[in-house]
Amino acid sequence: MQTKEHFKLYKSGKMWVSALVGAAALVTGVQVSADTVSQTPENNQTITAHAEATTSDNQVTLSATTSQDVPSNTSAAATSEAATSEVTSQSVSSQASQADSQSAHVDSQADHSATSQSATSQVTSQSASSQSTATSEAASQSATSKSQTSAATSQTTTTSASQKTNTRTVTVSKKVASAQVKNGWDGNKYYKDGTALTGFHQIGDKYYHFDNNGYAVTGVYNDGTNKQYYNRDFSQVRNDYVRFDNNRVYYFNEIGNAVTGLRTFYTANGIKRVEYYDPSFNKVRNTYHRVDPTTTYYFNNDGFAVRGVREFTNQNNERLIEVYDDDTMTKLRSTYVPTDNGDSAYYLNANGFAVKGLRGYIDANGKKQIEYYNEDTFKQVRNDYYMIDGGKTAYFFGNDGKAVRGIRQFTDANGKKQIEAYNNQNMAQMRNAYYMIDGNTSAYYLGNDGKAIRGIRQFTDAKGKKQVEAYNNQTMKQMRNAYYMIDNNTSAYYLGNDGKAVRGIRQFTDAKGKKQIEAYNNQTMKQMRNAYYMIDGNTSAYYLGSNGNAVRGIRQFTDANGKKQVEAYNNQTMKQMRNAYYMIDNNTSAYYLGSNGKAVKGQRWFTRSNGALGLEYYGNDFKQVRNQYVRINGKNIYFGSNGLATNTNAQLLEVAISWFQARKGKVDYSMYQRLGPNSYDCSSAVYLALKQAGLMPSYTMIGNTETLFVDLEAQGWTALPAGTKPQRGDIFIWGKRGTTLGAGGHTGIFTSSDKIIHCNYADNGISETNYNKTFANSGLYYATIYRAPRL
Repeated sequence: MQTKEHFKLYKSGKMWVSALVGAAALVTGVQVSADTVSQTPENNQTITAHAEATTSDNQVTLSATTSQDVPSNTSAAATSEAATSEVTSQSVSSQASQADSQSAHVDSQADHSATSQSATSQVTSQSASSQSTATSEAASQSATSKSQTSAATSQTTTTSASQKTNTRTVTVSKKVASAQVKNGWDGNKYYKDGTALTGFHQIGDKYYHFDNNGYAVTGVYNDGTNKQYYNRDFSQVRNDYVRFDNNRVYYFNEIGNAVTGLRTFYTANGIKRVEYYDPSFNKVRNTYHRVDPTTTYYFNNDGFAVRGVREFTNQNNERLIEVYDDDTMTKLRSTYVPTDNGDSAYYLNANGFAVKGLRGYIDANGKKQIEYYNEDTFKQVRNDYYMIDGGKTAYFFGNDGKAVRGIRQFTDANGKKQIEAYNNQNMAQMRNAYYMIDGNTSAYYLGNDGKAIRGIRQFTDAKGKKQVEAYNNQTMKQMRNAYYMIDNNTSAYYLGNDGKAVRGIRQFTDAKGKKQIEAYNNQTMKQMRNAYYMIDGNTSAYYLGSNGNAVRGIRQFTDANGKKQVEAYNNQTMKQMRNAYYMIDNNTSAYYLGSNGKAVKGQRWFTRSNGALGLEYYGNDFKQVRNQYVRINGKNIYFGSNGLATNTNAQLLEVAISWFQARKGKVDYSMYQRLGPNSYDCSSAVYLALKQAGLMPSYTMIGNTETLFVDLEAQGWTALPAGTKPQRGDIFIWGKRGTTLGAGGHTGIFTSSDKIIHCNYADNGISETNYNKTFANSGLYYATIYRAPRL
């Protein structure tokens, strides 16, 4: 048989009152364990505390819940990100039927630890002769190299009893008068002189932030300028790391702000370390960080800048070597690093990689030099030949690793004196070529590989035309179908298959199979960069980017006046787009490129294919406005999904014209039954069409040609000067004003510059006719043409 005894705890203010807890605890015993998550390399910890109570078969269960004013939600500013530090809160529950009993709830939270120590959660219980009291203490953040003990007040106690099989419940209740908290913590609020603190405060030697409702924040907090982190005990993390997951680690500085940029510090062993935190405050690992063009770090898997030689294989499966300064930990560039006790060296190029193969450069005296680095070891070759051109010629590298120039005299294996000559420009062993000596009064002629000159060769050909050739700075060969960089790598020549620098447009397919276009100045033959090259009789252009290739798609830039501009270049032809749309945002918007190739802003009026005026609007970002209103000249204009305004007068005129079109050939002309639906006269048709389109107020009376003068002008229509070319939507009134009634006048709407639609006697209904012919046949001599305001 099992006997279950139920106990209930009550809380008033901050004191716990328990009934029979002490005795139960002494009988059953309570076990508590603290689990500590292992440290990160940066000494940040995530502490997880569990309070457990184990019992024997028969159980006595203690339960406590809280009814204090403890908010169920965190404050609005509290947490914007969730850290992976685990928090285990436990509650001890009891059931009681007494209505006046007060229950208490305790949250035991595990907080971030500032150092490499762990926090231990302990559960203690005490018994007295007549009373048992459980004390709740919250786990708080630990200081450097110390362990803190957090005591939790909620217990689950198990008592063994071999008595009756029935269950009995013992409920102990004690009412304690509530006392108002005046100072100190109450849940996640802190009171001072009876008032809950708000804002940022130091309490003791810790710092806290309370929201506008007085609730202490936890987790990541963004104050609008910086990020901070607050532990589960609400205290701010300072001078420590916080790990959020396997990929995210923040470091919070001495004032609690998450750091960005480089962080230099010394370990306990006095070792200098450098870390980098990106703009999102995350610690960078296994990647580079470039401070400036000459300063780069590489951060290893632990997030520390590396030192010394770093050998690795890149994504192209190429083996590479870098060297990082032992002191500064910055990547070495454009320098030698001795190896093999000074018998050889690595050379690190401008990108900081050890070179292999041939290396050409200009030394401190402005003189070109060539070295060779072993393809496998990257080490500089010395006192040896290096064959080039498939063995047709060679370099010889001296004791200092540099290819020799000029004359080299030696005795061969047969004991015979020999002379070699190495071109003073390209250092190649000369074959089938002259080597001028003795003040240019004599020469050696070496080998059978021709003149291997170095660098640029400019000359005038047999036709008197200026030409440029380039000879590779490493092989000294005349360059063909290749670039030769000039002007400190800001431009280049391109040498064609005849070795001459090209002029004008060069079209080619790149290594990825993509069509490209370059342009070369017709006078200097230099590759054009960051410049336009006009084409098609100056009606379009290519724009050559910083790499010399004609750009495709969108180009955004700031012009000479400091104004932002957008251009678009056809993705196939690379021509600058003019008087054309360029679709963007998955075809949900567009730029319109004007006659100068620049994207327009604001209103764009244009004549549509049917002769009607259309309106589009382009925002300050140059994007075509769609599916929204824009207030223009005091009127809200709606632009539809195709970017066209739907409620301008130009659009409304289309409605009016549609009214006529719908009745063309279907109604009669009548001056007596003029209000439809089967017959109209000229003026009633115009009035009804305008009213239906919303171009006349609904209350406007259906007048005649005389009232039409007045009503049109009242709605902002203007009479066009004589000789103005009509356009779709214009309204004409024939006859001299004041004499147009009856047969003395006529009216209708233009459907194009030379066609009108009107209800007329001649066709006994609505028809579309030529304006000039109809006017000539009317016998009338005066004509007034009105045009609606655009909006």
